[in-house]
Amino acid sequence: MKTKNRVLKNIVTFGGIAAAAVVFAGCAGGGGTGTTTATGSEASSETSQALKTVSLDVVNSKGETKHYEEKTDAEYLRGFMDDLQEDGDFTYSGSDSATGIFIESVNNETAIYATDGAYWAIYVNGEYGNSGADSQTVKDGDEFKLVYEKAN
Repeated sequence: MKTKNRVLKNIVTFGGIAAAAVVFAGCAGGGGTGTTTATGSEASSETSQALKTVSLDVVNSKGETKHYEEKTDAEYLRGFMDDLQEDGDFTYSGSDSATGIFIESVNNETAIYATDGAYWAIYVNGEYGNSGADSQTVKDGDEFKLVYEKAN
């Protein structure tokens, strides 16, 4: 009889501890007061609202175009280019200066201005860009082009 009572007492105690753990976990999961965190579809909805759909066409010296499009949270064109470089077959390099990057190579094609007047021109929504990649802002729906061009 003593053994039955001890087993029953242990079951009741364990059951009480388990119930307390469930209640505590529920409060810690954001159901109580304080800061809550978005989870599941709420989090993905918030993230997708911050992302912008942006495209970039690269036109090489032969006039061939390679199209890229993806969602980004980049503030400037260079950040979007960094995203593309991390995610796929897009590459670029250049020289940094006080005014920003001077793009020298895109997708393994180098434009050498000093040799033949070639450079990578930036176009924004069909217009010749007035800013460099470091200062050109990125907005949802923007269409950028990097075009291999030669000065006259």
